[in-house]
Amino acid sequence: MEKSGPTLSSRAFGDHSDPQLIIAYGAYLAARHHLDAALDHASGCTLLSGPRGSGKTTTIKEHAAWIGRDTPVAVINGAGLSPRQLVNGLIVQFGIEQTRMDDEKLLGVLSRYLGDMTRKNRVPVLCVDNFDRTIASTRTLLNWLAALEDHDKHSLRFVFTGAADMSAMLRANSLRALADRRPSFWSMNPLDPQEAITYLRTKWIAASGGDNADAVFSLEDCERLHAASKGWPGALNELAISAAEGFAENQPETPFVVMTREGETLGRHPLLPGNYVVGRSKLSDIQVDDRFVSNNHALLQVYPNAVVLVDLNSTNGTTVNSIQIQNKVLRSDDVITLGQHRLKIEHAPQYSTEVEEQIDIAETQTLMHIGDIRRARAQHTIAALKHK
Repeated sequence: MEKSGPTLSSRAFGDHSDPQLIIAYGAYLAARHHLDAALDHASGCTLLSGPRGSGKTTTIKEHAAWIGRDTPVAVINGAGLSPRQLVNGLIVQFGIEQTRMDDEKLLGVLSRYLGDMTRKNRVPVLCVDNFDRTIASTRTLLNWLAALEDHDKHSLRFVFTGAADMSAMLRANSLRALADRRPSFWSMNPLDPQEAITYLRTKWIAASGGDNADAVFSLEDCERLHAASKGWPGALNELAISAAEGFAENQPETPFVVMTREGETLGRHPLLPGNYVVGRSKLSDIQVDDRFVSNNHALLQVYPNAVVLVDLNSTNGTTVNSIQIQNKVLRSDDVITLGQHRLKIEHAPQYSTEVEEQIDIAETQTLMHIGDIRRARAQHTIAALKHK
């Protein structure tokens, strides 16, 4: 079975969202500013804390991409990371040429590289995400890296993230070198209610191409999602996916007509609410190129709760399911016959008996507006001829 692609809500808020779309809310900008200041400081070391989904990973990755234009940067997930994985990750991300060698030689190559970059005033940056979930041996290696210097200048700068206060970790003997660098601390903060509205609607518009953001995320819905998530972007994304999918499930499918001739499909026409003139004229909303079809043959009136077909006093008449009609409320799979063409209705709304009882009224209103429709078509034709 062929797998379907990612949903619209996943493209907006989930794993398939655009990583380059960053909503720069206040707390995010403040964290970025702190990282700039911390890495420019002599200690070159900072710890970024916040709960899961607070935007820590997004912040350090975006910051790394920004400073990586001029400075070697590595971003590594520290959760369960072994010392060898850490060293290999640094060598790969720093672009250090390597051949097969044992651990001691690898450390020597890495140390020389860091010293060379330091002397060039391009001290590399290592961002360790989930620092609080690293294993003991990896923390020992990080401590060794923190102690590296060249001409009394630190050879590696650090950004660590964690879900909890990491100050207690630095008091452990295995991280003495890191503690001696007196790292700064920064706590992530959530979005405020107004920022949540901008965040939700902007991400939805970017993914959907501008499709009804106000309807999917009304002010009331945005306030509810902000309160439930407490403004943390991770939780806001998860709740937004559920809200968007729930909205989509409650929306009826758009009706459309499929035009065929002698079994060959000629086109599909979506039917959004409004009036659609069907006929042979090139100015018709749905053109049927058939000599047995009048220029303005019939009218499709599309309402949220019904699709109505009205014959516009055509020469050869209009039939639905082989029965000639003057007007009819259409159901899914009804087939309109116009000359040698067939128009099959798909996803027509389920209508009530009350709707059917009002068709006579609708027909009268339609006929009153036929003159207006024809005059609009004529004015459009005249305007087109003037510009030829």
